Amino acid sequence: MCAEVAIKVLDERRLKLSEIKHLNDPYELMPFDLSDPIIFNAVSKTRDELHEKHGILSFSETWIEPVMWSHYTYSHEGICLGFDVLEETAQKVKYIKTPLRFPINDPTLTRETTRDMLSTKYKAWEYESEWRIWSDDLRHRDEKTGYCYTDIDNYQIGLREIILGARCTLDISKIIDLSSNYPEPINIAKARQSLREFKMELDPNFTDSV
Repeated sequence: MCAEVAIKVLDERRLKLSEIKHLNDPYELMPFDLSDPIIFNAVSKTRDELHEKHGILSFSETWIEPVMWSHYTYSHEGICLGFDVLEETAQKVKYIKTPLRFPINDPTLTRETTRDMLSTKYKAWEYESEWRIWSDDLRHRDEKTGYCYTDIDNYQIGLREIILGARCTLDISKIIDLSSNYPEPINIAKARQSLREFKMELDPNFTDSV
């Protein structure tokens, strides 16, 4: 995320829930062959219903992917926040090359089909290595921002690491001050590009002392 948003998250101790219709993938929750109007209508109706009631928290299982830093941290100028997440509360996203076939003999959404709908994306997104948590907190919107949030450092989501981007110029003292307010110790590090592989790595020369 950009540095400004990261500071806001650290200060407010909450993450904004993403709403389905505002996600950046037009095929989100629609991983099927939708050429049949009946199937298209059934999937679209369910997607619209989920949008009204549920939000998503998206995480990546890795921070070393340089494309992720380019896309989501303003070209490595932002910050990556690392969390401990209860695995039983999260869904691992699977990635496919071609759309799934919807059960022809059942135009409704079975449990298995719904699971595929919620956790399947086009293979081009595979670099994200996404895990997602679904939340029904859309019932409670912040009056000032209009967005919905979930608290961090609770039993499901605990902040454990802060990694500054390779081009991040944020004053480290601000990060240290905010992270000191959390009950568990938080590791602060800085990323740099590897000279051996196409990946990011920890900068051994970085120090979080002020």
